[in-house]
Amino acid sequence: MKNKQVLKKVILLLIVSFSIVFTVACNQTTISLVYENGAYGIITNKNVEKITVNHQEFKLERVTDKNVYLHYESHNLDNEYNNSVTVNDYGYHLTTRDDEQNVFIKNSMKFSGVIIKDEKIIVKIQSGINNFNTYDNFWLKNVKLSIAGVDIWSLEYPKEEYEDEPFKFGSGNFASPYRSNYHNELTFTFLVPDELLTHYGIDLLLASDKTLDVTIDNKNYSFDNPSYLEVDMNLDKGVITESFNLNIEVGENVDYYVMMDYVVIPNGLYFDKNSWAPGSHDIAVVATNQYGFSQRIGSAVEFADYDRVSVNQNFELYELGHSLEAPKGLGNLGTKKEFSDNTKSPFSKVAIQNFVVEANESNDFVWEGTAPLYRTLRLEVYNHQTQSFDAVSTKKVTEKLETIKLGFNYENQPNWQKNSQLTIRVVSENLDNYLLVDQYIYHISDTQYLVQKGNIDSGVIKDQAVRALNDLRDEVLRGYQTNLIYTMITGDFVQSIHESHDGEWDIFMNEFLNPILGPNHPLGVVTGNHDVGGTGDWYKDGGNNLDEFLSYEFYGRYLGEAKFNGYSWYQESFEDNRSHYDLVTINNEEYIFLYLGWGSDRFGIHVSSKDVAFGKRILSENPNKKAVLLVHEYLNNRGQRTATGNYLYNNIVLPHQNVLLVFCGHINGSTYKIDFIDDDKDGISDRQVLQSLTNFQDEENTNGASYIRRLALDFTYNQIGFDLYSPYYQDSDIIVSSHPDIVKRDRNFVYDFDFNNLNYGLITYGVK
Repeated sequence: MKNKQVLKKVILLLIVSFSIVFTVACNQTTISLVYENGAYGIITNKNVEKITVNHQEFKLERVTDKNVYLHYESHNLDNEYNNSVTVNDYGYHLTTRDDEQNVFIKNSMKFSGVIIKDEKIIVKIQSGINNFNTYDNFWLKNVKLSIAGVDIWSLEYPKEEYEDEPFKFGSGNFASPYRSNYHNELTFTFLVPDELLTHYGIDLLLASDKTLDVTIDNKNYSFDNPSYLEVDMNLDKGVITESFNLNIEVGENVDYYVMMDYVVIPNGLYFDKNSWAPGSHDIAVVATNQYGFSQRIGSAVEFADYDRVSVNQNFELYELGHSLEAPKGLGNLGTKKEFSDNTKSPFSKVAIQNFVVEANESNDFVWEGTAPLYRTLRLEVYNHQTQSFDAVSTKKVTEKLETIKLGFNYENQPNWQKNSQLTIRVVSENLDNYLLVDQYIYHISDTQYLVQKGNIDSGVIKDQAVRALNDLRDEVLRGYQTNLIYTMITGDFVQSIHESHDGEWDIFMNEFLNPILGPNHPLGVVTGNHDVGGTGDWYKDGGNNLDEFLSYEFYGRYLGEAKFNGYSWYQESFEDNRSHYDLVTINNEEYIFLYLGWGSDRFGIHVSSKDVAFGKRILSENPNKKAVLLVHEYLNNRGQRTATGNYLYNNIVLPHQNVLLVFCGHINGSTYKIDFIDDDKDGISDRQVLQSLTNFQDEENTNGASYIRRLALDFTYNQIGFDLYSPYYQDSDIIVSSHPDIVKRDRNFVYDFDFNNLNYGLITYGVK
């Protein structure tokens, strides 16, 4: 009995002692630094009167010490657009972890609980634009927060009503009802439950101090600032006249890269006053620490010019010809070429000349030359240790035919030499992301479903189809009032010429084409299979019907030579406009637009040899005019030529050096193919030909034919910007069911094109 009483006293003493310890612990203030995804701050377990950070007082907010997760499921969200999400005061690029099309992808973003403001988190999501200033279309659903396993839905869109309900994002100005309930932005307000707000804190926007000195409850604490980056560059602004090693110093756990004129260069690069690139340069360091915080510091400098004493450089020159990108390694230097002053490389997206150079006593190399206006030149040397090219000298061309010097010193650089040789290349590339639109060309194709629906007696389907044709017509007319210079239409105007489709030609002409035609509205047309009886309801072989079973009667009646003969751009016609060519002036130069109609004198090939003969004669008689080939069928929707496309490529494109562009329709989809052609058979590609397919007849409830392929002509930067636009939907984005990954990849792109007849992408004047 006595032992039991002693045991009770011991247990009671332990309970009292634990209670005292617990009470002391509860009254003790804890403080910690938290950071996540670009946000950081101070969290404490007590709501004290004030907190001071680096001598600045802050008001505490009720927060959580747990991480906050933003969850969303995205459908066709495109990471190439600058779609954005703002979470309280922090802005981010809204992205998807997977670009698979036409399915919902689950995504999450993680934040520190210190971002909570006034016991809530406000999330604003906005559709962004791309380089063509057009908006992304995407859907989101199940937008919610999660804290410590607790899901929180927004006040505006509660779970009971909006679970699995998609929110549609786009320009907010789409044509209704065809793009209904689309928003440019939406705001979601999340109230954080009281039981999760167990702490108090402040979030700190980027501070420049290395440490954070915190005072709370008259106690002092010190933390390393997670946003602080220690970056130092030994470069001052102004004119530099003496040689130097570029030296970048950063703190621990900091990754960085160095750029000169927006080209990445090595740290520690030696700049020799007798072999650098004279002129103005932008040199910058971009650094990121282990917590994900970034900083950019830069200097605008000018390297002094110098008189170069000529050095006997022993080298071999290799020409790569046309290229879309610079090769990564030494696998393809190109074809050896005899060097002479003013050695030129053809105009190309990336123009490259390779030099295999014997090392000499001076240990330096200087190149002199030029490139098209506004391109950036870079001199690169192969690093045998990293098995990659190091950029060692750069300069942007800011004046026409400006002489540029690029150079470097390779003393004490053994990784750049092998067997006393260096592999050096000069690269010319347009690094500007600008598209200055001077004029437009439109490509329209395969309107047959719109016309067919517009030909029915009455109803909503008819009204929508006619409206789509009218909107298409009005957009073309608006274009001609501004900067549209030409419209290309590549066939299948109607669904069929069978008597059961009587009236379709009148619909096409009256609702679309007739109001457009006029002396100041250059426009060209060519037949598709549906226009001339290449269908199963006309003859049993359908699209493979031979000439003898096809009929150009209706086409000749509505779109024959008489329809166009009085217009200045319309040139020679073959068999009543079965094929023809137009002359169109672009940037003060006449271009041939050659149209070869649908026909067949051999099974499976859908352009007849007589049309090809006509085209060959026209091109041969005009060898100095740039030419564009237009046919109904050429590419499939995977970017490969069809049998007809290969026939035309071998008989029209390859033999005629002036053919530079090809456009077609026929097969549903949008894609392109670029071929490089060695016209003089010297091993160097002299010409590149872009071949483009656009046809959305099967998409968007069969009103997809309202999409125009727009060619934005940029004479300043020598580019063509390809994008899409539907005046019917007032939209530039289209989601397709067939090969959506290819359409997504190819719907918007920029293609380098020599509008100014420069005939070079790079010129070498000499090396010293």
